[in-house]
Amino acid sequence: MDTSNDATSSLRARLGAVLETVLNLATRIDPDLESDLRSLEGRSLALTWNGPQWSMRLWVEDGRLRVGPNRGESDLSLATTISGLIGLLRPEAKGALPAGRVNISGDAELLRRIEQIAKRFAPDGDAAFARHLGPTLGPQIGRTLRDGL
Repeated sequence: MDTSNDATSSLRARLGAVLETVLNLATRIDPDLESDLRSLEGRSLALTWNGPQWSMRLWVEDGRLRVGPNRGESDLSLATTISGLIGLLRPEAKGALPAGRVNISGDAELLRRIEQIAKRFAPDGDAAFARHLGPTLGPQIGRTLRDGL
């Protein structure tokens, strides 16, 4: 029995669960994102990267983002390296793809819709902090954290 493979699978499952939780928490602080996500209901994105080899599937189910193993066909596939993924997510990238590090296949319209949703993503951090820390202290802490990051 290969326990290292079992440990790797368990770690990947846990990381996927953490990613799902973080993504869904992030969606709660943007009041407009819920309707955007509902428009993607049933659609899926396969994300694969090398070094280490890892593949996952993201989809929308009941208005929530779900993360799981990449099984079956996805509507859109993105294959990249870790550095290519980081390059895509950097704000200064401005939509430019890192040369030779990203392969995209599948539904181009879905890719365009995801890109539009990502551009419109405008979390209301002040409101989120105010709900938990009060209307005076919450927004101040939120702005301090946002400015510090």
